[in-house]
Amino acid sequence: MNSGVIALVIADTHLTAPDRMLEFLSRWPDPFDVVIHAGDFCSLAIVEIWQSRFPFFGVWGNNDPPEIRGLLPERCLVNLGGFRLGVTHGHGEGKKDTLTRAYEQFQAAKPDAIVFGHSHQPVICTKQGILMLNPGSLFAKRRERRPSCLVLDLNYPSIRAELVFAPG
Repeated sequence: MNSGVIALVIADTHLTAPDRMLEFLSRWPDPFDVVIHAGDFCSLAIVEIWQSRFPFFGVWGNNDPPEIRGLLPERCLVNLGGFRLGVTHGHGEGKKDTLTRAYEQFQAAKPDAIVFGHSHQPVICTKQGILMLNPGSLFAKRRERRPSCLVLDLNYPSIRAELVFAPG
């Protein structure tokens, strides 16, 4: 996977101290051009690590404190590698599932893909022709067997998404 813009996609890190994030970064085998984080950092220090090391796009999640909510948007549209990506955490009211809430937040914008988190469950699927991407969680895996993230190769006219499972 190495021909267009390479994006590391993460969400739901739920970290309050940067040690684990810095250890993860020190072990990452492949370089990436940009980081996309779909919320629930839980600490401003974690946001600052990503912002200081890589081109970075992030949104706040329902567990993020006010200082992160004041710094990052709740959702955004990003142009990368010839594609428009919607980024949201995916939380919200009502009985809709996370994927549906994320989709509905960008339905009018018609992006090529939507990155979301909140459920901690990795997803690569399409909904009405839009690629839906949830990286799962690197550190708070919940019901999943292993922590996960996504690597995207954005090389117009194709998007390749690879789910990467971390040891754990």
